[in-house]
Amino acid sequence: MFAAKVRRKGKNALGVFVSVSGFTSDALKEYSHSTPFITIDGDDLFCVPDQRIRLDDLLRRKKRHANETGSCYFPARQMLVD
Repeated sequence: MFAAKVRRKGKNALGVFVSVSGFTSDALKEYSHSTPFITIDGDDLFCVPDQRIRLDDLLRRKKRHANETGSCYFPARQMLVD
């Protein structure tokens, strides 16, 4: 299991789970309160070459969201509205 592998790396480790076609609601629910990784989907990735967000900003904001909320999911579209 990916989450277990990331947790074994230490307290400061954070994984990145990439899926072009998105994530199931069950998977997002499972890691909505405590997660050792962030998620990136195709829509997030499309925002980078489309110049709506820089990759380093995308990763930084996703990491901050995971640290503050425990949730692995923070879509780029939501970032761009906030």
